[in-house]
Amino acid sequence: MDQDKVSVLLAVPTDRMEDPATRETMQSIVSQSYPASLIETLQVQFVTATPGGRTAAINAARDQAKGEFLVHTEPGVIWDPSKVERQVLRLREGSDAAGVGSAHRVSVRDAGGKLKQTDFSLVRSVGLRLATLITAPWKPGALLIRSEVMDGLGAYRHIDHQVWEHNIRLAEKGLTVELLEDDLAVWNVESDPSANLQRRLHLGRPRETFLKRYLDQVDAPTLVPERNGGEDPALLLAVAHLFNDDYDGSHTICQGFEREHAAASYWHGLIHRREPDYRNARGWYGRATQWEGCLNIRDRVQDVLERVMLMPEYGGARDLAFGLKQHVDATGNWDPLYFTDLCERSDANSERAASEVLLLEEIQEAEMVGALDWTYRCVVG
Repeated sequence: MDQDKVSVLLAVPTDRMEDPATRETMQSIVSQSYPASLIETLQVQFVTATPGGRTAAINAARDQAKGEFLVHTEPGVIWDPSKVERQVLRLREGSDAAGVGSAHRVSVRDAGGKLKQTDFSLVRSVGLRLATLITAPWKPGALLIRSEVMDGLGAYRHIDHQVWEHNIRLAEKGLTVELLEDDLAVWNVESDPSANLQRRLHLGRPRETFLKRYLDQVDAPTLVPERNGGEDPALLLAVAHLFNDDYDGSHTICQGFEREHAAASYWHGLIHRREPDYRNARGWYGRATQWEGCLNIRDRVQDVLERVMLMPEYGGARDLAFGLKQHVDATGNWDPLYFTDLCERSDANSERAASEVLLLEEIQEAEMVGALDWTYRCVVG
């Protein structure tokens, strides 16, 4: 292993070797302020139609890496010229407690030129261990990690999200990554991949089968190693299952709580609303209307409503947002029963606009994140 050297892993489909996206990525690597003699780029080709081809390519590149540090990137990711230098310097100057790697923010730009900045809000609010079991914690090309640590994580596996799965293993070992608020890359994509991460109103099959396998084996207390709150960490495991759209995994755990348990009743109601079983949802929500987490949900939903009402592309859905905001302002709190009514009426309307469904899904996402944040606080104490 060569001290100070950085190995860059880049797996590229054979039919995209000459794409502008690939060339721009390569150019951003060679344009780094870090000494060129200390950066090796391991570009490996693979055939898209070959099962496991991309995974095999990444593993092959990693096996060849000689650097002390390693970073995996993708075609379309363009780095700030100071990225590598700044991340290596942070790892060099940090103490052992600073972490085994560093990750930075990345902006996502779609084909229409729309730019969206990512952040680490979920990782910071619920910790890396739980956050990695809900979504990929950072975008491609953001994490620079010590190679010896990467070796200890083992090979990439043949799944659609092999890098995400690797991050789960990293967090499972209790390793920490320093999070840099600097936005040091732009990821150019045809369409924003985060749009596919938003949960639908109704549950279907589990979103990610590899994630379900992980969650089915998780020991709930490991999600929050240091906890002083009175909340049972098993509820967080139920929440993680629900974020993965796994009805059975989430519902089975929630059924183990007493009916008087406000937080569990709230999540139980959310499960049934998404089933959808609106009558059952109202029954469980009725036991949780005074749950303190509703105030946290209220604030997050208000942010969504205020944003939507200023966006003409939501059309008539802005009237729905305005009505919900009026109700929240009048009651001073989040009302899950009122939102359940909105979802049921929308279901019954065969002529509802796509913008209405999108709005309800965005509200639901804010609700789930707000409820997760509060539940986590109650476990941590």
